[in-house]
Amino acid sequence: MDLEEIYPVPLKYQPFRDEDWRVVEEELDYVHRMQKGVLLNWPEELLKEWLYRHADCMEDYAFLNLERLKFTL
Repeated sequence: MDLEEIYPVPLKYQPFRDEDWRVVEEELDYVHRMQKGVLLNWPEELLKEWLYRHADCMEDYAFLNLERLKFTL
């Protein structure tokens, strides 16, 4: 069983990692990829501060259906 079978939802929100599970994707590259892909409605600061910096806890929030969240000031 691989990680995609265990954590199918959280993996699509993860920054790119190497074979040792170290993050190899730069923060802004991650933000741009998410905003052009699965998290179109997410502001840059939330992507950086919540998802990128706390990516190891992603499975705790998978139930939130992150694609459907919308944010306003």
